[in-house]
Amino acid sequence: LDYIADISDTLRSNTLPPNNIVVFNNNPYLRDVFFEHATTLNSGENYYCSARHIVSLFYDTKYYYFQDDDLVVENPNLLQTLTEVLVQNPESVVSIQGRNIVHTENGDIDFARLEDRETDEEVLETDIAFGRLHMCGKGPILRMLNVRHQHNIYSNRGDDIALSLSNRMYGYKNYIVKTVGRERNFNVSTGLYRSDGHLERRKAVAMRILEIMNADQSLDTGKTIGQ
Repeated sequence: LDYIADISDTLRSNTLPPNNIVVFNNNPYLRDVFFEHATTLNSGENYYCSARHIVSLFYDTKYYYFQDDDLVVENPNLLQTLTEVLVQNPESVVSIQGRNIVHTENGDIDFARLEDRETDEEVLETDIAFGRLHMCGKGPILRMLNVRHQHNIYSNRGDDIALSLSNRMYGYKNYIVKTVGRERNFNVSTGLYRSDGHLERRKAVAMRILEIMNADQSLDTGKTIGQ
């Protein structure tokens, strides 16, 4: 939580600043945290990433912007740019990073970084709008919660995967915007991605949803999913 103030100041200085900033403190050992210019919710249990989308539904707004606490994007047009894409694609999930799902020779899956693709296109369709930073309306969140509930997908990893692939399941697309710049990462030692089995849990969520979707017939983004 050391960098929340920096993140909050950066978002509030955007050309399209947020109406409300909510900090969900997932650390049960760090209680009674308060941040200026933000609503702070202190949790008595670590729900990992699965809490953020559920908590967002307590707030009535057209678009929801989600961000991890270990990065910042210093482009003041970030929120404006993501919003413009959502105005054109209101049922989509948008991010600045994307992952396309590719099948490996050993029958596993892998995640290919879309933002590294050499192209002049500013907005690219992606299988997964990478969750460190993403934005969407209420629709994708409700669709994800419905899919997770119906199919008992309750992993505490891969909420961004569930969000994007559930959206695809309902026939909607997800995008990344390459022109807003890249994130500046803060030096933290406790990032969730560092934990044992993190990638495997994310893959398990993707594989489960792909099975539900009958991916070899239902999805074909950039000839990656289902091959």
